Amino acid sequence: MGVQVNQEQTAEAIFQELHHACHGKGDEAFDKHLEEVKTLLHAMTTPQVERCVSDELSGAIAVLAAVVCAKGSDAALIMVSRTREKPAKAAMLAKAVTALKETGRLNENVELINRKNNMDYFCMKRYHNALMNGNSFPRNTDTLLSLESISRKHANKICVNSNAIACSSCYYRGTCRFRQMTDDLRTGAVQIQVLDIEQYRRLLAIGNLPKSRIVVFTEATRQAINGECSEELTISELVYLANDCESQATEKYRPFVAGRAATVRRLAQQLRDGAPESKERKLLDSTRKAFREIRDKCAVELKKRSRARLNSRLLVTGKKLNRLLAKDAIFEVARECNGKRVVIRHRAAGQNPAASFCAPIPRA
Repeated sequence: MGVQVNQEQTAEAIFQELHHACHGKGDEAFDKHLEEVKTLLHAMTTPQVERCVSDELSGAIAVLAAVVCAKGSDAALIMVSRTREKPAKAAMLAKAVTALKETGRLNENVELINRKNNMDYFCMKRYHNALMNGNSFPRNTDTLLSLESISRKHANKICVNSNAIACSSCYYRGTCRFRQMTDDLRTGAVQIQVLDIEQYRRLLAIGNLPKSRIVVFTEATRQAINGECSEELTISELVYLANDCESQATEKYRPFVAGRAATVRRLAQQLRDGAPESKERKLLDSTRKAFREIRDKCAVELKKRSRARLNSRLLVTGKKLNRLLAKDAIFEVARECNGKRVVIRHRAAGQNPAASFCAPIPRA
């Protein structure tokens, strides 16, 4: 998809045009990234799938100039960023893409997608199920892909609520816009993609990344991607499960479950934003408490699959807490005991302070 160029049109020349078009336009943060690009141009031409650099945005722009534009490569460019930095860096990458298109170095049909979390996209199946259950939505909701323009109250009922693996067997897969988008990302039809660590690791595990790709990330991101994650708490799964519980609750328990589900979504967002370990422990404990309350209140109403997932998440949350607690000699956590708020102190990590969190979860 990159524009084929003559030998004289080198990566350095393309970078100089980009620098002239973008530098000194009032965006100091973007200017700093541009200054690093020139030093990376030669390194980015090496034939390897993963490029580990000091700054993923500078590396991605260098790949655009040296590989996509100068060599006319059709390989998908994937920039992996931390969740908190992803929106700003995606916007700056889009700025570079626009400038390269305006200078004629990049084809107009090259597309960039900053992939959001699945729950920010419209699900055709859940939409039709919600309509059959008596819900109503704003006009033209069924034409949307992203749900950013409607309220979260409505979006939670019709958002994609899985890791998208189940989409392959969905009745609406032939007309679903989310399914079409994920297919385009998987095949590389969308040539420039911005993902966070959780999204990249999940897509890598299930083989849903383009076969021809160049992935740019930092050393810290590489360590997070390659780290032990067999028992890692997947934040998106917490939100999917909360949405499932809310949608399955009958009218009798719906207000109660909706309140706990909203709490889980709020806590999950704080976890996604990167809370320090001291705060993460409290967030995980509060999340676990909300799920236990849902299970204990209306476990009979939950479908068998959701009930199993609920027990699994409770257990994994406990194991995560256990690993965090093992690092501290003293840990304090507030718990509800017979209606009274109490504080439990654990003074020795060797005493397995999280034993109460990790106890086997009985079947509901």
